[in-house]
Amino acid sequence: MKLLWHQTVTKVLDDSVTRNEDIFLPICKGKKISRIVMCDGATASYSAQTWAQLLAKKLLCQPIDDLRLAVYAAAKEYEECFPFTSLIGKDHSIIEAFKRGSSSTLLLLEQDAENSSIIHVTAVGDTCMFVLNE
Repeated sequence: MKLLWHQTVTKVLDDSVTRNEDIFLPICKGKKISRIVMCDGATASYSAQTWAQLLAKKLLCQPIDDLRLAVYAAAKEYEECFPFTSLIGKDHSIIEAFKRGSSSTLLLLEQDAENSSIIHVTAVGDTCMFVLNE
């Protein structure tokens, strides 16, 4: 695979705050890209950018046939980042967001190791990627 262009969209929350929870990670073998992971953390969830980053990094290295291991590993690391005791004294809305958890879309493209014309796609959520066949 060859990357021609990529862009993520920053969310504007109000006049003074912008936030981008999108993570785009390609992995290369030589000059070709063999896997692309894209995650978009849900703005309304607690620390969505952290969750999206952890999920993308775990998915980047995990074999495609067992992605559950990557999700479980990301969830474990996420829980270690935010112990519930760290919320003591925080605003009620922050605590409620923490209780709801974090969410993210995920999009994984991987070129088949034996047949480079085959691309395996795993998608959860509404993240889009356009792939052209040259």
